[in-house]
Amino acid sequence: MWNTKEIIEILIEAGNIALHYYQNPSCSVKRDGSIVTNADCEIENLFAQLLDKPEVGKFLIGEETIQYKSNDYIQNSFKNSMFVVDPIDGTVSYANHLPNWGISIGYSENANLIEGAIYLPVTREIFISDGNNVYFINVKDNAKNHEFLILKEYTRESSSTGLIAITQDMSKKGKFHVENPVHTICCAVMPLAYLLVDRYHAYIANLKLWDLAGGLPMLQKLNIVGRFVGSRRVLDTQINSKNYFLDSDHSQRWKIRDHVIFASSKIADNFFQYIELP
Repeated sequence: MWNTKEIIEILIEAGNIALHYYQNPSCSVKRDGSIVTNADCEIENLFAQLLDKPEVGKFLIGEETIQYKSNDYIQNSFKNSMFVVDPIDGTVSYANHLPNWGISIGYSENANLIEGAIYLPVTREIFISDGNNVYFINVKDNAKNHEFLILKEYTRESSSTGLIAITQDMSKKGKFHVENPVHTICCAVMPLAYLLVDRYHAYIANLKLWDLAGGLPMLQKLNIVGRFVGSRRVLDTQINSKNYFLDSDHSQRWKIRDHVIFASSKIADNFFQYIELP
């Protein structure tokens, strides 16, 4: 069900939609207070047309359409092949014409995330997994023949100069007592992707499923772990109630159960003691 070539083509098409509206997106406020743009909706409609095929066991969970899916549909998606998408992650940045946003697709079988992809249209960078490999692609002029660079696991020691990304929630309500520079960019997919190429040292976040579905499988393939700050337990790729709030009546439905620090094990171990959660 996961075809790397097709996913790349879908991401580029979605990116072109986002860039078309980038200068002047139309915005509205959702019930939860977050912003949605016309680009979010158009891209998720594209994903639905291409990836939502329940008749052949392919299902779609997305940020902008999840509220319209029945519990039967969701339960069936967990038992089959499921694409988990975020049409634009970092919508606030996008709406304010900042570059910190991206498009994410995760793929699960039997509620286990096994493949993922992230596209950052402003920088024209694609990160995508295929089996045991994770690839970096620099998209040039929408060319069909892309150059694939295989990403390798890196072994970096903890450093006081490494840049650490945190969420708005952490920056406003939590505390992080370290010398390291800290970056809050209102976007999950950029730090998740840039962990893969050692541009970020770590990322501390409490995310929803679609925020991390594209990045988590790639991180794990390169041995970059997500560990819950409270228990230090590893956030694995299973979409279950151990890792997420999944009950239909839960106010935090689809969120992971605690803040997670994404980093190599050595780096994460060094920072746990300095984090005070909101």
